[in-house]
Amino acid sequence: MKAKPDTPIDRTPIALLRAIKDGDIDPSSLAAAERRACVEHVHAEGANAPEIATLLAVSVRTIRRDIAQMREDHAATMDARFVPRMIGMLLQEAEIAQMRLRRLGRDKDSSPGDRIEAAKAAWSVTRDLIQSLQSLGYLPSAVRQIQAELTHRVANDELQSQIREVEAIATSIDLPNGTQLLAQIHSVQSRLPSNLASPAAPIAGASDASADGAKP
Repeated sequence: MKAKPDTPIDRTPIALLRAIKDGDIDPSSLAAAERRACVEHVHAEGANAPEIATLLAVSVRTIRRDIAQMREDHAATMDARFVPRMIGMLLQEAEIAQMRLRRLGRDKDSSPGDRIEAAKAAWSVTRDLIQSLQSLGYLPSAVRQIQAELTHRVANDELQSQIREVEAIATSIDLPNGTQLLAQIHSVQSRLPSNLASPAAPIAGASDASADGAKP
């Protein structure tokens, strides 16, 4: 199966595969790069390694090696632009799928049931796209707010002990504004309640992913 002498053959994968099937070219005459291009094309159409090996007249091991090399050539490297590129590809594929489904739904030969299924499938594509974008952080999930009042309580006797320590330090050190500092410390002491715990002012505005607005 050799190429006809006066008929030039296009060396693109599709043309080579067509020539091989028509008997116009011997598959064993393909260069390694041409063979791998043909393997990639046929593999993308769903053919397995034994089927491709039969078509190209090589061993299954060679085809598997070509497929491994193909995956190596297409290996992705993580960088700052990798994720945006993948998101762009996801959006493009989703748009293409929706266009095909809508075209199917508008086909005059489609039955009413087919049109309904096409519309449902198009909606499923949109829903899955939204969920994918949410899982990747490109769309916000529905955030539910919870309002809470957080109260911080400090034992009065512990606070008094700490203030006395500060007072002792301020007294033992000759500070330029020592008198003013001691006056401020005494002012704080005078405002402390006499009970064991002193509630601080509520801290408002905590939010969490909760369904109701319960207050702890």
